[in-house]
Amino acid sequence: MALETKRKLLVAGGDVRQIYAARALEKMLDWTVVQAGLSPDDLSLAEIPLGSCDALLLPVLSAETPLAVPAPRQETTLPLETLLERMKSGGMVFGGRLSESVRVACQDIGCESVDYLEAETFCLGNAVPTAEGAIQIALEKTPFTLHGASVLVVGGGRIGMALLPRLQGLGAKVTLCARRIETRAYAEMLGYPAAPLAQLPCLAPQMQVVMNTVPECVLSAEVLRRLPPDSLVIDLASYPGGVDFAAAKKLGRSVVWALSLPAHVRRCHKNLARFYIK
Repeated sequence: MALETKRKLLVAGGDVRQIYAARALEKMLDWTVVQAGLSPDDLSLAEIPLGSCDALLLPVLSAETPLAVPAPRQETTLPLETLLERMKSGGMVFGGRLSESVRVACQDIGCESVDYLEAETFCLGNAVPTAEGAIQIALEKTPFTLHGASVLVVGGGRIGMALLPRLQGLGAKVTLCARRIETRAYAEMLGYPAAPLAQLPCLAPQMQVVMNTVPECVLSAEVLRRLPPDSLVIDLASYPGGVDFAAAKKLGRSVVWALSLPAHVRRCHKNLARFYIK
Protein backbone atom coordinates (compact mmCIF):
# COMPACT_ATOMS: atom_id res chain seq x y z
CA MET A 1 0.00 0.00 0.00
CA ALA A 2 1.35 3.40 -0.98
CA LEU A 3 2.05 5.70 1.91
CA GLU A 4 -0.04 8.88 2.05
CA THR A 5 2.27 11.77 1.19
CA LYS A 6 -0.22 14.65 1.30
CA ARG A 7 -0.34 16.74 4.42
CA LYS A 8 -3.60 16.58 6.35
CA LEU A 9 -5.83 19.36 7.68
CA LEU A 10 -8.47 18.63 10.31
CA VAL A 11 -11.39 21.11 10.38
CA ALA A 12 -13.24 20.59 13.64
CA GLY A 13 -16.37 22.07 15.19
CA GLY A 14 -18.13 25.33 14.44
CA ASP A 15 -20.97 26.03 12.06
CA VAL A 16 -21.52 26.33 8.31
CA ARG A 17 -18.65 28.81 8.04
CA GLN A 18 -16.23 26.01 8.93
CA ILE A 19 -17.71 23.88 6.15
CA TYR A 20 -17.16 26.69 3.64
CA ALA A 21 -13.62 27.12 4.92
CA ALA A 22 -12.92 23.39 4.56
CA ARG A 23 -14.14 23.41 0.96
CA ALA A 24 -12.14 26.51 0.07
CA LEU A 25 -8.96 25.24 1.70
CA GLU A 26 -9.27 21.88 -0.03
CA LYS A 27 -9.28 23.71 -3.37
CA MET A 28 -6.44 26.05 -2.41
CA LEU A 29 -4.11 23.47 -0.88
CA ASP A 30 -2.79 20.16 -2.12
CA TRP A 31 -3.76 18.68 1.24
CA THR A 32 -6.16 16.04 2.48
CA VAL A 33 -8.96 17.81 4.37
CA VAL A 34 -11.04 15.93 6.94
CA GLN A 35 -13.96 17.25 9.00
CA ALA A 36 -15.16 16.46 12.51
CA GLY A 37 -18.31 17.68 14.20
CA LEU A 38 -19.67 19.52 11.15
CA SER A 39 -22.05 17.11 9.44
CA PRO A 40 -23.49 13.58 9.84
CA ASP A 41 -21.05 12.29 7.22
CA ASP A 42 -17.96 13.47 9.10
CA LEU A 43 -15.45 11.03 10.51
CA SER A 44 -15.69 10.32 14.21
CA LEU A 45 -12.62 11.32 16.18
CA ALA A 46 -11.91 7.63 16.76
CA GLU A 47 -11.55 7.17 12.97
CA ILE A 48 -8.84 9.84 12.71
CA PRO A 49 -5.47 8.28 13.58
CA LEU A 50 -3.45 9.72 16.43
CA GLY A 51 -0.64 12.01 15.29
CA SER A 52 -1.85 12.08 11.69
CA CYS A 53 -2.74 15.75 11.10
CA ASP A 54 -0.43 18.60 10.15
CA ALA A 55 -2.89 21.41 10.89
CA LEU A 56 -6.07 21.90 12.88
CA LEU A 57 -8.66 24.59 12.14
CA LEU A 58 -10.93 25.44 15.06
CA PRO A 59 -13.88 27.86 15.23
CA VAL A 60 -13.99 30.82 17.60
CA LEU A 61 -13.79 29.29 21.06
CA SER A 62 -15.88 30.16 24.08
CA ALA A 63 -14.20 32.36 26.67
CA GLU A 64 -15.96 30.39 29.41
CA THR A 65 -15.06 26.89 28.16
CA PRO A 66 -12.03 27.27 25.88
CA LEU A 67 -11.09 23.57 26.04
CA ALA A 68 -14.47 22.45 24.67
CA VAL A 69 -14.74 23.10 20.93
CA PRO A 70 -18.32 24.03 19.99
CA ALA A 71 -20.00 21.81 17.40
CA PRO A 72 -23.56 23.21 17.26
CA ARG A 73 -24.44 21.34 14.07
CA GLN A 74 -24.16 18.14 16.12
CA GLU A 75 -25.49 19.78 19.30
CA THR A 76 -22.36 18.87 21.23
CA THR A 77 -18.79 19.91 21.93
CA LEU A 78 -15.50 18.28 20.98
CA PRO A 79 -12.76 17.90 23.61
CA LEU A 80 -9.78 19.97 22.55
CA GLU A 81 -7.45 17.45 24.17
CA THR A 82 -8.82 14.70 21.92
CA LEU A 83 -8.39 16.87 18.83
CA LEU A 84 -4.82 17.74 19.75
CA GLU A 85 -4.02 14.04 20.08
CA ARG A 86 -4.60 13.83 16.30
CA MET A 87 -1.86 16.41 15.66
CA LYS A 88 1.74 15.81 14.66
CA SER A 89 4.46 17.53 16.63
CA GLY A 90 5.43 20.68 14.74
CA GLY A 91 1.92 21.18 13.40
CA MET A 92 -0.19 24.34 13.33
CA VAL A 93 -3.40 25.02 15.26
CA PHE A 94 -5.64 27.85 14.04
CA GLY A 95 -8.55 29.18 16.06
CA GLY A 96 -10.34 32.26 17.28
CA ARG A 97 -10.11 33.67 20.81
CA LEU A 98 -7.36 31.29 21.88
CA SER A 99 -6.93 31.45 25.64
CA GLU A 100 -3.67 30.95 27.48
CA SER A 101 -4.79 27.43 28.44
CA VAL A 102 -5.31 26.56 24.76
CA ARG A 103 -1.93 28.00 23.78
CA VAL A 104 -0.21 26.04 26.54
CA ALA A 105 -1.98 22.83 25.47
CA CYS A 106 -0.71 23.34 21.92
CA GLN A 107 2.79 24.15 23.11
CA ASP A 108 2.86 21.00 25.24
CA ILE A 109 2.46 18.80 22.14
CA GLY A 110 4.95 20.83 20.11
CA CYS A 111 2.42 22.69 17.96
CA GLU A 112 2.29 26.37 17.12
CA SER A 113 -1.01 28.17 17.77
CA VAL A 114 -2.33 31.05 15.68
CA ASP A 115 -5.32 33.18 16.68
CA TYR A 116 -6.85 34.36 13.43
CA LEU A 117 -8.84 37.05 15.25
CA GLU A 118 -5.50 38.81 15.73
CA ALA A 119 -4.99 39.03 11.95
CA GLU A 120 -6.18 42.37 10.58
CA THR A 121 -6.88 40.87 7.16
CA PHE A 122 -9.21 38.29 8.69
CA CYS A 123 -10.98 40.81 10.93
CA LEU A 124 -11.59 43.18 8.02
CA GLY A 125 -13.02 40.35 5.94
CA ASN A 126 -15.13 39.14 8.86
CA ALA A 127 -16.71 42.59 9.21
CA VAL A 128 -18.54 42.00 5.92
CA PRO A 129 -20.70 39.01 6.97
CA THR A 130 -21.26 40.62 10.38
CA ALA A 131 -22.60 43.77 8.73
CA GLU A 132 -24.78 41.75 6.36
CA GLY A 133 -26.12 39.69 9.26
CA ALA A 134 -26.98 42.82 11.24
CA ILE A 135 -28.85 44.26 8.27
CA GLN A 136 -30.79 41.02 7.84
CA ILE A 137 -31.83 41.19 11.49
CA ALA A 138 -33.01 44.77 10.97
CA LEU A 139 -35.01 43.78 7.91
CA GLU A 140 -36.68 40.91 9.78
CA LYS A 141 -37.37 42.70 13.06
CA THR A 142 -38.75 46.05 11.88
CA PRO A 143 -42.21 46.82 10.44
CA PHE A 144 -40.77 49.53 8.17
CA THR A 145 -38.32 49.59 5.28
CA LEU A 146 -34.73 50.58 5.87
CA HIS A 147 -35.11 52.84 2.86
CA GLY A 148 -35.73 56.25 4.39
CA ALA A 149 -35.24 55.01 7.96
CA SER A 150 -32.95 56.83 10.38
CA VAL A 151 -30.18 54.45 11.44
CA LEU A 152 -27.48 55.18 14.00
CA VAL A 153 -24.23 53.20 13.93
CA VAL A 154 -22.35 53.40 17.22
CA GLY A 155 -18.64 52.73 16.95
CA GLY A 156 -16.34 53.42 14.03
CA GLY A 157 -14.29 50.24 13.99
CA ARG A 158 -14.21 47.64 11.24
CA ILE A 159 -17.83 46.57 11.60
CA GLY A 160 -19.15 50.11 12.00
CA MET A 161 -17.36 51.25 8.85
CA ALA A 162 -18.62 48.17 6.98
CA LEU A 163 -22.19 49.01 7.99
CA LEU A 164 -22.21 52.61 6.76
CA PRO A 165 -22.08 52.07 2.96
CA ARG A 166 -24.31 48.99 3.08
CA LEU A 167 -27.02 50.77 5.00
CA GLN A 168 -26.74 53.82 2.77
CA GLY A 169 -27.01 51.54 -0.26
CA LEU A 170 -30.44 50.48 1.00
CA GLY A 171 -31.52 54.09 1.23
CA ALA A 172 -31.19 54.47 5.00
CA LYS A 173 -30.32 57.82 6.55
CA VAL A 174 -27.16 56.79 8.36
CA THR A 175 -25.33 58.61 11.14
CA LEU A 176 -22.11 57.47 12.82
CA CYS A 177 -21.50 58.01 16.51
CA ALA A 178 -17.86 57.43 17.45
CA ARG A 179 -15.43 58.34 20.19
CA ARG A 180 -12.39 59.32 18.13
CA ILE A 181 -12.41 62.63 16.29
CA GLU A 182 -10.30 61.09 13.49
CA THR A 183 -12.95 58.43 12.91
CA ARG A 184 -15.70 61.03 12.77
CA ALA A 185 -13.67 63.16 10.37
CA TYR A 186 -13.10 60.16 8.10
CA ALA A 187 -16.82 59.33 8.08
CA GLU A 188 -17.70 62.94 7.26
CA MET A 189 -15.15 62.90 4.45
CA LEU A 190 -17.06 59.92 3.02
CA GLY A 191 -20.34 61.81 3.31
CA TYR A 192 -21.82 60.43 6.54
CA PRO A 193 -22.97 62.68 9.40
CA ALA A 194 -20.94 61.92 12.52
CA ALA A 195 -21.18 62.83 16.19
CA PRO A 196 -19.30 62.05 19.44
CA LEU A 197 -20.61 59.48 21.92
CA ALA A 198 -21.60 62.29 24.27
CA GLN A 199 -24.37 63.24 21.83
CA LEU A 200 -26.08 59.84 21.99
CA PRO A 201 -28.94 61.09 24.24
CA CYS A 202 -29.62 63.95 21.81
CA LEU A 203 -29.54 61.71 18.73
CA ALA A 204 -31.69 58.94 20.20
CA PRO A 205 -35.18 60.47 19.66
CA GLN A 206 -34.57 60.65 15.90
CA MET A 207 -33.37 57.06 15.42
CA GLN A 208 -35.50 54.12 14.29
CA VAL A 209 -32.64 51.61 14.33
CA VAL A 210 -29.46 51.64 16.41
CA MET A 211 -26.58 49.26 15.63
CA ASN A 212 -23.95 49.21 18.35
CA THR A 213 -20.42 47.82 18.03
CA VAL A 214 -18.88 49.25 21.22
CA PRO A 215 -18.31 46.62 23.98
CA GLU A 216 -19.15 48.90 26.90
CA CYS A 217 -22.44 50.32 28.14
CA VAL A 218 -22.88 53.25 25.77
CA LEU A 219 -26.63 52.69 25.32
CA SER A 220 -27.55 53.64 28.87
CA ALA A 221 -31.00 53.85 30.42
CA GLU A 222 -31.08 57.54 29.49
CA VAL A 223 -30.35 56.83 25.83
CA LEU A 224 -32.83 53.94 25.70
CA ARG A 225 -35.54 56.05 27.31
CA ARG A 226 -35.19 58.66 24.57
CA LEU A 227 -35.47 56.17 21.70
CA PRO A 228 -38.83 55.97 19.86
CA PRO A 229 -41.03 53.18 21.29
CA ASP A 230 -40.97 51.20 18.01
CA SER A 231 -37.21 51.49 17.54
CA LEU A 232 -34.87 48.49 17.26
CA VAL A 233 -31.46 48.14 18.91
CA ILE A 234 -29.03 45.57 17.49
CA ASP A 235 -26.02 45.04 19.72
CA LEU A 236 -23.09 43.56 17.79
CA ALA A 237 -20.58 44.15 20.58
CA SER A 238 -18.73 41.33 22.25
CA TYR A 239 -19.22 40.55 25.94
CA PRO A 240 -20.38 42.40 28.05
CA GLY A 241 -22.24 44.19 25.24
CA GLY A 242 -23.02 47.86 24.90
CA VAL A 243 -26.61 48.03 26.17
CA ASP A 244 -28.14 48.39 29.63
CA PHE A 245 -30.22 45.26 29.09
CA ALA A 246 -32.09 45.54 32.40
CA ALA A 247 -33.19 49.07 31.54
CA ALA A 248 -34.15 48.00 28.01
CA LYS A 249 -36.40 45.27 29.41
CA LYS A 250 -37.98 47.65 31.91
CA LEU A 251 -38.60 50.25 29.20
CA GLY A 252 -39.93 47.69 26.73
CA ARG A 253 -37.30 48.46 24.13
CA SER A 254 -36.67 45.89 21.40
CA VAL A 255 -33.04 44.73 21.66
CA VAL A 256 -31.26 41.94 19.79
CA TRP A 257 -27.87 41.04 21.22
CA ALA A 258 -26.17 39.39 18.28
CA LEU A 259 -23.21 38.25 20.35
CA SER A 260 -22.77 35.37 17.95
CA LEU A 261 -25.04 35.88 14.99
CA PRO A 262 -27.70 33.13 14.90
CA ALA A 263 -27.36 30.38 12.33
CA HIS A 264 -29.87 31.76 9.86
CA VAL A 265 -27.91 34.99 9.40
CA ARG A 266 -24.40 33.54 9.50
CA ARG A 267 -22.40 34.29 6.40
CA CYS A 268 -19.01 33.22 5.16
CA HIS A 269 -16.84 35.63 3.18
CA LYS A 270 -15.49 33.47 0.36
CA ASN A 271 -12.04 35.04 0.63
CA LEU A 272 -11.53 34.46 4.36
CA ALA A 273 -10.14 30.95 3.96
CA ARG A 274 -6.94 32.25 2.38
CA PHE A 275 -6.04 33.93 5.65
CA TYR A 276 -5.96 30.67 7.63
CA ILE A 277 -2.93 29.06 6.00
CA LYS A 278 -0.23 30.68 3.90
